[in-house]
Amino acid sequence: MTKRTIEQQIAQANDRLQRLKARQKKAEARRHIVLGAALLSVGRIGAENAQTVLALLDQASFRDAEERDLKPVLDELRQIAGRANDGG
Repeated sequence: MTKRTIEQQIAQANDRLQRLKARQKKAEARRHIVLGAALLSVGRIGAENAQTVLALLDQASFRDAEERDLKPVLDELRQIAGRANDGG
């Protein structure tokens, strides 16, 4: 059996660390997606929920690209929230 050098063991440990970090990043992205989907689902239930979700999102800071990507969703929530003012 061939013994691995310390350098090889370090390289192997670094590879494993990188794989674990990638898995952790993927899991974090998945949690963000699920949380965003849940928040959007709640916001679509009705005008009051949409107003609450919009109020929460108003407290968040977004980069320009994120703001642009979210615009259709925010417009939808504003439309739903506006139904409270329309009486239905």
